[in-house]
Amino acid sequence: MRISTIRRACLQNVLSSRGPQKRAVAIQLDDFVGSRSGPSRNDTIVKRPNIACLRGFTLVELMVAATLGAMVLAAVLTTNLELMRSGARVTQYAEMSSQVRRGIEQFEGDVKSAITITWNGASDITLTLPTQSGTTSQVTYAWTNATQSFFLVPGASSAATVGRIYLVRGIPLLADGSAGLTFARYDRDGNAATTDLATKKVQVSLNVVRSAANTAGTDTAVSAIFVLRNKP
Repeated sequence: MRISTIRRACLQNVLSSRGPQKRAVAIQLDDFVGSRSGPSRNDTIVKRPNIACLRGFTLVELMVAATLGAMVLAAVLTTNLELMRSGARVTQYAEMSSQVRRGIEQFEGDVKSAITITWNGASDITLTLPTQSGTTSQVTYAWTNATQSFFLVPGASSAATVGRIYLVRGIPLLADGSAGLTFARYDRDGNAATTDLATKKVQVSLNVVRSAANTAGTDTAVSAIFVLRNKP
């Protein structure tokens, strides 16, 4: 009688509440109280997990997470691309600077040693140099649109290809269509010279461009004046 009374009281108290979790506890209490052997000290009441806590992500949550992930990925890829472009530009500039420096140094040495100069054109000059044997040799420095390069060639003609050495590459026409490399000549007082005999100084000006796929072009303008020390 006592067990039956306890059973009814427990069922009434549990069933009076709402929710799937409490109904599950009521069923467990019913099985526990109604057992023939009666309750023992080892019997435990296990609550079922909350169903609301086990639900998955909603479609809206998945869409928001996917959008945020795509934005982060795009930012990472953009940063990586910019770093690659920056590295390419730095490499281009370093290579270009090294090439220009070597070319100008070669030209400077021959200009300072030259005993005469022949003006072939605004982008073409010939220097006469003394040799160790007491004779002379000629070397021509020139630029052409076909080569887009500053080069030297032994002899008095820039059209020769035998022995041609390219000093600086990547010198295209300027935006206005003028030559990418030009020479200018001056007399002892720094005035513009009109004859080879009056020429004592030579100025070279060039605009070098470097570009690669998916990177912005890198260009630099160089202008330097050299004195023909051995020329009377």
